Amino acid sequence: MSAVTCRSFLFLVVWLTGANSHLLKFEDCGSVKGRVIQVDFVPCGYLNIEFSMLETVQNATILMNQIVEGKPEPAPLPYIYACNQYDFYGLTCPLHTGGRYNFSLDLAQEEPEFHLKGRFTLKDLPGHVIFCSQFNFWFC
Repeated sequence: MSAVTCRSFLFLVVWLTGANSHLLKFEDCGSVKGRVIQVDFVPCGYLNIEFSMLETVQNATILMNQIVEGKPEPAPLPYIYACNQYDFYGLTCPLHTGGRYNFSLDLAQEEPEFHLKGRFTLKDLPGHVIFCSQFNFWFC
């Protein structure tokens, strides 16, 4: 079984069981072509952003920022393209009008636990915002 298949299977099991899952309060920070429905968080596990599309887009990029003293600072993600050949975030493009999708991110790391306010922005390739959502969560 490939690493992507194992990761997808593990996410599905955790998501279905709701093990230690928390629905996070989130703030919209400029969504245009889509809307965040909910943000589900499993500490030391996964972050899942469920969203719906208001317009079809052919491909998308994902940006993560940490909010420090009220200002966004870039935070690295493994891939900038949300729909990539490795199915890293669980998205397949195009994203269609009326469709509901789940962006997922593995939060387990080797570093000590830390809390942050994060902002996730999904954009189409010309740079138009699909969704922007910010919320508090933590890495472990």
